Amino acid sequence: NTPEYLAKAALIATHVLNILCFISKEEADPHVAYVSLSKELVAVTGDSDLLAYGAKKIIVVQSYARGWYRLIDLDADAEPGQYPLFDLYLEHKAIIFQLYAARRGCDFTKHERGIVGIGYETFMDIASRVDGEFNANSFAVAMWSSDDTRQRAVQNGMETPEKIRIYLQGIVDIYSNANIYV
Repeated sequence: NTPEYLAKAALIATHVLNILCFISKEEADPHVAYVSLSKELVAVTGDSDLLAYGAKKIIVVQSYARGWYRLIDLDADAEPGQYPLFDLYLEHKAIIFQLYAARRGCDFTKHERGIVGIGYETFMDIASRVDGEFNANSFAVAMWSSDDTRQRAVQNGMETPEKIRIYLQGIVDIYSNANIYV
């Protein structure tokens, strides 16, 4: 969705600065994640999907015009409890970001809006109710166990825990089985 003039300017800048750059008509995230892992590079991106593909360190640009960005480093040290989503990642790995992306929405699926009404705090509340292994099924069951999150699922056309699981597993499968150009 990048305007053509902006993409051209970025491409010129990367050539001038001798920065490795990828252009893709489709979703480029799997390729960028692979390159960042295999060459130990830090990817600069507009979203955090690279984490769901397994990247460990990214820079997310929030506003080019204002120079706002954030570094996400999954190998960094942090006090337990300081970043609850990071704590979940340390325990369960990439599945956390895959499910988190699924609830936010994914531009490469028919559910671009994700599960409307499930924000960060609600996601963390559902995650706290997961019993056993953290996966699409256990997250769906935990989501269904609360009247509030069950109602939100139904409002999103997911009338049973199985429908939630199917939706979540579909997103997890896309991330897990991505062609990362090995």
